[in-house]
Amino acid sequence: MKSILVFEDWGNPSVERRMVTGLLRYAVSTGWRLVRIARRGSMEHARAQRMMEHFKPIGCVVGYNEGLPPEVFGETPVVWMDCLASNLPASASLISHDNTATVMASAKELFALGLENYAYVAYPGREPWSETRGRVFAELCEGRGVGHTEIRPPAPPDDMPSMQAFLRERLRALPKPCGIFAVNDAMGAHVLLAAEEEGISVPGEIAVIGVDDDELICETAHPTLSSVLPDWERGGWLCGEALDRLMSGEASEPVRQSFGELGVVRRASTQYAGARPSPRVIDAVEYIRLKSGDGISVGDVVARMGCSRRFAEIHFRRTTGRSIHDEIESARLDRAVALLRQGNVMLGAVASRCGYASATTLREAFRKRFGVSMRDWRKRQ
Repeated sequence: MKSILVFEDWGNPSVERRMVTGLLRYAVSTGWRLVRIARRGSMEHARAQRMMEHFKPIGCVVGYNEGLPPEVFGETPVVWMDCLASNLPASASLISHDNTATVMASAKELFALGLENYAYVAYPGREPWSETRGRVFAELCEGRGVGHTEIRPPAPPDDMPSMQAFLRERLRALPKPCGIFAVNDAMGAHVLLAAEEEGISVPGEIAVIGVDDDELICETAHPTLSSVLPDWERGGWLCGEALDRLMSGEASEPVRQSFGELGVVRRASTQYAGARPSPRVIDAVEYIRLKSGDGISVGDVVARMGCSRRFAEIHFRRTTGRSIHDEIESARLDRAVALLRQGNVMLGAVASRCGYASATTLREAFRKRFGVSMRDWRKRQ
């Protein structure tokens, strides 16, 4: 079987899994065998050469380039995935995440709250991807005419006490209410923890959004963390597609492409921040988001809120601008869209996984909201 070596060092298991899933989908269609090689951090040059000699791959996908120069691969076709272009020769093929698109999605989510003050929490040090995200966010804030603050932690992310002490001090000094864009989910979770320790309400005083939608981080944060989901799986597919073109000789020039984001996964850290809702309503919205696929009813949500139906409906609508039934319907359709984007989920299976009693009910609701059928929507994507 033809082997493709995949040198991995993306530093985020969630991102890595999604990218390799996309690459694997392409590999299955071509009959490639993927051999995954995780970075150890030392003697990478010599180790990579041994791997090349042993497997004799027909191509490689490389997710890092520090200490692993292009010369290691000789004449073997290589596609670099989300690496610094400045570290690569002009002849290298590169598939990159479009940081600008992701920042714009984050800013759109925060700007929709109608706040006057915003902040960016950078990654410690001056990582190029963090610098790019900060610069774009600052430009968007300036263009909108709103206040902007940059928060740059000096401590490494694993120095929890120092990180928390710094963030608590900076959050305390921020003008509020404030929308905060964290460079990634890990930093977003740091911000939420510091806010909790400082007694700052979320999303009342600060609203927070991260990047990557790492569910283990976002769902265990308190409150749960909203996040932008870059289309990492698409990135993996594009790597396979580019590598195929290089190996077949179809690509006479280096392949340079980028991929954007799938959208915002909205959770409690930004939900209805401007309305200053009661904890009871925030909990109900989270309950709907998590349980919408289980066929819950308005009665289930009212029981969760622990009050009369009339009281529940009045306070829910006052905060969210819609009824409990409409919120359930919206959450189900959001879940349907997420499944359709995966591409490998059959249309007939979507309804049951979204809490609909029948496929017909879902089809009618989907067309009413989006104006097209699910099949046509997926084709457009």
